[in-house]
Amino acid sequence: MKDVTLLIAHADDENLFCWPVLDRVKRIICASNDSENPERAWCKERGKCLDEVGELLGADVIQLPYNSEFYRLPTRDGSLKCAAVTIMGHLRGAETIFTHNAWGEYGHLDTSSATTSGEPCRRKPDASC
Repeated sequence: MKDVTLLIAHADDENLFCWPVLDRVKRIICASNDSENPERAWCKERGKCLDEVGELLGADVIQLPYNSEFYRLPTRDGSLKCAAVTIMGHLRGAETIFTHNAWGEYGHLDTSSATTSGEPCRRKPDASC
């Protein structure tokens, strides 16, 4: 049964951290794809690979346009909050969410930020910007 939604920080995290549930994935939400990030040009193709993984799994893939280190988005203008709300919006209706642990596996702030952005869905699924 395909009932799992993956919430990952980067394209390739589905293979690194979520492989135990890949056969049950119906949707993958990726918080950053770096396709337009000049500081991480070496990551430019990761999003294409994630699309291929989704195709092989028969899973929908949603790649958000944020760059790595999206946790550094400005807070005063609401950009960081809107990123979190966008992530939450994509998680609405998910039966099971599989994501990074709260510490980002090895202390990576992108992965822990993705996880904490999805956390309010369990408590307040109707949040908005």
